[in-house]
Amino acid sequence: MKNVIELHRQGKEVHVFFNNPYTQKEEQERVKALHVDGYFTDHIPFTKELLMGL
Repeated sequence: MKNVIELHRQGKEVHVFFNNPYTQKEEQERVKALHVDGYFTDHIPFTKELLMGL
């Protein structure tokens, strides 16, 4: 989380890419707490639900 905060302080955005289809959903839940700015994912409906709190 420290790295994400520092990058945000520098005016940068953090986007994450998930390359393991078997752990992709768990990793999305994990990085949500880091307040990243964007997700590259194959599970768009899941990601929308996760980020919108549905």
